[in-house]
Amino acid sequence: MHKMKVCIKLNDGWVPFFMAFTILWLLPCIATAQTNKHSIKAGTASRLDSTFYSVPDFYAASPRFSRDTMFIFRCYDKHDSLIKSVDDYEQVRYYSEFKEYTDSFHTYKDADGVKKFLPVSIIVHRYDRVSKDKWMCIEYPGNKYTELKADRMEDAGSTLIFIDKSGDGVEDWVKVFNYYKTNVVSH
Repeated sequence: MHKMKVCIKLNDGWVPFFMAFTILWLLPCIATAQTNKHSIKAGTASRLDSTFYSVPDFYAASPRFSRDTMFIFRCYDKHDSLIKSVDDYEQVRYYSEFKEYTDSFHTYKDADGVKKFLPVSIIVHRYDRVSKDKWMCIEYPGNKYTELKADRMEDAGSTLIFIDKSGDGVEDWVKVFNYYKTNVVSH
């Protein structure tokens, strides 16, 4: 069983000192004095086994939380089938962002007859790959349509996810998500 322990998002903003210290200790080559954007390149994670992915900047590699609400992305292939574990993000046909929370005003009875609060999952965005570097975004519930164009040369930050792959309590693997910029083409 893989355990995810730490997730760090690097972007245009200021990185707190303790996070920067941790990142610099693990990956000594990621920071430069000339830029406030960080792109983690292959070969920099010499102390851990690493897997590198290039993904659009609208995607979030790990769930985001706002109080009791979780926002999570799910990936689908060209057959509209959920991809449980993505190995090649170029094979993702579309991304769906879901808002998930527990409705404490409504209940249901589980298989054992125990009342439980109702779990709710609502799609808030869908990003369809139109071509190699073009995406169509639909924002729900208003069905607002936006077309996005990818600029794979423009760095939009990175996310590191440290994983205990062996199950011994020590993080021995890091997934590095390098984000490329997407720009609105039309509404």
